[in-house]
Amino acid sequence: MSSLQIDLPSSKRSRQTLKFILAACGLAGLAAQSWAGAPGAFPRTRVAIASATDSFGTPGAPVHAFWLEAIAGDFVYDAPATFIEHANGTAQLVGRIHSASNPALQFLADVTLSSRIVYGDSNFHPPGSPVKDLKAIAYKPAGGPIDIDDFYYYDTFSGTLTGFGVLEGAKVAFTRAATSLQVGVGADGMNLHDGLYGELAATTLVQPTSGSVLPVTFGGSLNNDIWNDLADASVAYADAFGQFASGFALNLEGIDELSLAPGTRFQEFANGTARLSGIAISLYDGNAKFAVDVAFNGRVLPGDASYPPAGSPNKELKPAAYAENGGPVDASTWRYYTGFHGTLVGIGDFAGGVVDVSQTSTAFQIGSGANGKNAKSGASAPLNQIVVHQPNTGYQWPNPHPIGFINVDLASDLAQCAHAATLDSLGQAAGGFALHLAGIGDCTLDSGATLVESADGTAKLTGIAKVIGSPTAGFSVAIDLAQRLDPTAASYPPAAGPVKELIAAAYVENGGVIDSDAWRYYLTFHGSLIGLGDFAGAQLDVSNSGPGLQVGAGANGRSAKAGAYAAISAIVISAPVSGPQWPGASVSGSIAIELTSDCAQDSHVTAMTAARYGAGCSGYGPLVPSLDVLGTLLPGTNATLSLTSAKPHSLAFLLLGLEQNSQYLGFGGCYLLVSPVLVVGGPYLVDVNGRVDLTAQLPLALVPGALRLQYAIDPMAPPFAMSNGVEIVVQ
Repeated sequence: MSSLQIDLPSSKRSRQTLKFILAACGLAGLAAQSWAGAPGAFPRTRVAIASATDSFGTPGAPVHAFWLEAIAGDFVYDAPATFIEHANGTAQLVGRIHSASNPALQFLADVTLSSRIVYGDSNFHPPGSPVKDLKAIAYKPAGGPIDIDDFYYYDTFSGTLTGFGVLEGAKVAFTRAATSLQVGVGADGMNLHDGLYGELAATTLVQPTSGSVLPVTFGGSLNNDIWNDLADASVAYADAFGQFASGFALNLEGIDELSLAPGTRFQEFANGTARLSGIAISLYDGNAKFAVDVAFNGRVLPGDASYPPAGSPNKELKPAAYAENGGPVDASTWRYYTGFHGTLVGIGDFAGGVVDVSQTSTAFQIGSGANGKNAKSGASAPLNQIVVHQPNTGYQWPNPHPIGFINVDLASDLAQCAHAATLDSLGQAAGGFALHLAGIGDCTLDSGATLVESADGTAKLTGIAKVIGSPTAGFSVAIDLAQRLDPTAASYPPAAGPVKELIAAAYVENGGVIDSDAWRYYLTFHGSLIGLGDFAGAQLDVSNSGPGLQVGAGANGRSAKAGAYAAISAIVISAPVSGPQWPGASVSGSIAIELTSDCAQDSHVTAMTAARYGAGCSGYGPLVPSLDVLGTLLPGTNATLSLTSAKPHSLAFLLLGLEQNSQYLGFGGCYLLVSPVLVVGGPYLVDVNGRVDLTAQLPLALVPGALRLQYAIDPMAPPFAMSNGVEIVVQ
């Protein structure tokens, strides 16, 4: 069996969908690129720090980013290094390092990586890889969380170490040693964090100007943790390890408990500082808000001389949560900010109020389990609060009040389920649809549609849209959004925004509950609608028409619920192969959706269906191959992908794509019916009866998605035969 590189969106849902449906087709062995290494994941920039061993690593191993034989085994970064990965398969890691035990030993490290290898490439895993330095129980075969198929590699790397301090004037060059550099969760061989590991062989080109003499040749390794320096901050809810009150992001005692609006961001900088900015909303008065702006300083990392800060870590989870008691949370890997200061400026019912917040004697802590409420990535700290100014009306706050608390989850993506927007008592515009296309129809969104907002200011709306009243016609929706504009931005709100479609009494300026000043916007977006079912063969190019997509409570213009709205313009790239005719070359329309945060309850599978589309062809032979899916298509049952009426003893190749297609191949009435061709499975030998059956048991857990399949028979040279297409949809 052979495979081509799979090019999927960089979401774990897309990857899971592909794996499940490939298994359903008997193609579990086909390569599906990992989410971490998918082409859509690049380019990207993250930060790297020294790795610290947890309960799955080697006990007593020193914290280090570089281990340099005969020099020091505890080189750590002065500040987080920059790790840039490019779309062309190369990367660069740059940072200044020093020995934790002898800080005078200093280098500037500059590493260039190339020849990226990802799941699905023919040389995955490369020879000698993966290197598995964690305890055996960390890996999936032993029931652990680390899946080595989620690793990816750089087959070539080299770099330089330029000396500073007592090593001033030194120049060291190094290259890859025994194995490829590996990247992924658990790849650093020290802990369960996202990280990287590679062995190096070094040569001293120039000795230090004075003092120390470096070995002429020596070995070493890189062991780095990797994390995003930009994250969305949200409420930390207690899980099974939590033992204290939760459900708030800020607890300002004597003032209020508050959540954080989507788009509130925590950003860390290379100079050891960070910033939290966004909107905090009262849990008890949705119109009482703060604009939050807090600056952090004094970052302390594992391996620093002052690690951990005095009074840290602050362990608020149940004892069973922590690594020393067999739990998943290792506080020795947390990072800290010893100082912070900021202001909370009142909005809405809090207008006029100003609260000054700052650190207490306990540092702000960040890491898995650091929020004190659950085992997720998060942050927490007590804080001092001083009321600088009381609200103009309504509220009176005690002052001074000694203490408050911040407890947040930190995540790089915010996934929300998208539904058609329905009218409530505040709505007056037409509702009940998620997507309106003038002259084509109004569409709902199937279960599993999502709006995923990323901390870098981009977002993606994906899902399956079905035409209301015509469930056999629909679209695969994929829209990329960019240029997020938050309420704290100087250019807020955008020109022509907000679009207010609720009744006037709904808005706060008229005594209502909807505050359009809390909405966020994506100023630009672009995407495609690919026809399904009766719309097969159709494609529309979609972009914004107006101020972009507005997001927030009441923003969909149909109800007070969280949602989003945008006017759109769609250009018809191709019309349906058959069925309804569409008006003109372009259409206007709109998006109006409700958004819910609990996607786990919303993304369950309600059905898996398979349907034929298009027609097969014989090429210039007598047989027209036929492709069908046989079975009940229920989780846990067997399903068979069945090819019949093919030329006996021929070779059949299975083509897989995400979309329907109708591309004429130039001979014998044959069409390519899938696009893009992501996978080629086979060759499979057609039996004497002209048949190939691929059977597999469907997993019990299926993820919403859709794929298209078609067989090519003896395609080494035209003319050759093609089967009809089959569309498999999980929804």
